[in-house]
Amino acid sequence: MEGYLETYHFASLHVKSFLPYIYNNMALIDLFGRHLRLCTPIRGIEEFNPPEGAAWDPNVYVQHSFTIFPNLQISFGAVPDVSDPVQRILVSQIFPGREPGESRTIQRIMSSRDVRGTAQEQEVAAFAHLALTTVREEDYPATRKIQQTLQSGANTHFTFGRNEIGVQQLHRFLTAVLDE
Repeated sequence: MEGYLETYHFASLHVKSFLPYIYNNMALIDLFGRHLRLCTPIRGIEEFNPPEGAAWDPNVYVQHSFTIFPNLQISFGAVPDVSDPVQRILVSQIFPGREPGESRTIQRIMSSRDVRGTAQEQEVAAFAHLALTTVREEDYPATRKIQQTLQSGANTHFTFGRNEIGVQQLHRFLTAVLDE
């Protein structure tokens, strides 16, 4: 779940997959009880300059990810640079596995409307493929290596960095639930 709560790893792990689309290590996090929202700017936002007083939708240039504690994240990102943007929605559920250190993920890709037969259909399908292959071929192999290292017992404690606000909160929430 931790990897869904920060974007700094994109610069090293997702150089060719997600990094070309969003800015890494740049996010706003809002808390709602034990839930949170992570907002990440999409590349191109710096070139967007709407005319004074013009109506525009900032959501076209920001990915919003809502994490419902403890294991659900729903991410919304628009297909930019089209006159009629469609939201791509990535729903990720992370469940414990049979053994400590194991997990199972169920992901679904949806769109905010039916895109069959439209210009956005291919883009939404390409995003679905990108999300699946990124998680399967980049995130989870790295996660397995990290978990193996953690199980070595070489460290007795860990310090989360300032850029890991979402991860810090997740662990605070988990600790509170386990203490209850």
